[in-house]
Parts: sequence; structure tokens; C-alpha cells
Amino acid sequence: MAWQRDGVTIIADALGADECQALPTVFGCDGLWHMYFCYRHATDFRTHRERGYRLGYAWSRDLRHWTRDDASGGLGVSPSGWDADMLCYPHVFSCDNQVYMLYNGNAFGRQGFGVAVMER
Repeated sequence: MAWQRDGVTIIADALGADECQALPTVFGCDGLWHMYFCYRHATDFRTHRERGYRLGYAWSRDLRHWTRDDASGGLGVSPSGWDADMLCYPHVFSCDNQVYMLYNGNAFGRQGFGVAVMER
């Protein structure tokens, strides 16, 4: 098996050159492709809550051109608890006509992982 890469970045940085992105998960729903991924600052993300992982969101009609729209992703840190500092490593799947997301919380999941259900 061989992979062909074109060297094109498909998701724009929201934090500028300091942004690290990880673990995209892509799924089709309602005629569009949706991508969730996690992103963080390159430094001090373990010790400063505001620099830790968050969930990013983008959508596409053709899987090649993506529009990043984190504000429409629908899931942010909680006011308190196991996912108040960090959200990372999303995995989206469907079961019985429902879409679910598993994601890790604070300390990369040390304090647990959870499930969210997509509302349409």
C-alpha cells in the first residue's frame, strides 16, 4: 500500500503558528462531511488551563476543501469537573441513527472520558 500526499494543510490554525492539531475524526451527516479534532498551544498547555486542548470543528462538501468553524462545534469545556480544563482525542461514530462522540477530559483523560450525543 502507498499513500500520496500533496503537502496542503486543510485546516487553518486558529491560534496562529503556536497551534498543534491532533486526531481528526470525519463523518458524513445531513449532506455534509464533518470533522472534529483537538488543538492546543505548543507550550505551557499542561500548566495553564486556557492553553490546553480544545475541540475544533470543520465542515466540507467534498472532503478536500474545509471550513473551520469551532464555534459551531457544539462542545466546549464544562464550568467544573472532569472536562473543565481540557477536551481532547475525539472519536465520532453512529449507532441506531444517532451520532455519538467519545472524548477525553482533563489531563488527557486521566480524570476520565465521556460521551456526547449530537442534537439535530
